[in-house]
Amino acid sequence: MAGSSTLPIDLPPAQADFDEVYNRLHRQTDQIVSLHVSTQVNDTCAVARAAAANLLGRCQITVIDSQTVSVGLGILVETAVAAAASGARLDDIVRLVRGMVPHLYGVFFVETLDYLGAAGESARPRPFSARCWGSNRC
Repeated sequence: MAGSSTLPIDLPPAQADFDEVYNRLHRQTDQIVSLHVSTQVNDTCAVARAAAANLLGRCQITVIDSQTVSVGLGILVETAVAAAASGARLDDIVRLVRGMVPHLYGVFFVETLDYLGAAGESARPRPFSARCWGSNRC
């Protein structure tokens, strides 16, 4: 990547992939919680919602934008799975997960901010780390 002038991009799965998964799950249940990577990363939620519309009226599919990636998304998934395993209702699981979303934070360290800067304004660090922009020392 260091020698390339093009940055990698993150594409969402194809709608056909969601159709396949939702149809397979629909054979087992009529309620699905579908948690996905932040809409700031890619259009996965939009593609998932389009696929969910194909089962409208036959299966209740709730697509949730996690507003996060990596470990934060994993925490939400584990919480949803645990709630479902304990017998929680779909609405309660959705409320629980959506209630957690604004309270998840991620912190990471990079040697250089070159790639964040090249990714545009949306990738700029939040205010806490803005004083470090352009330097790897705070």
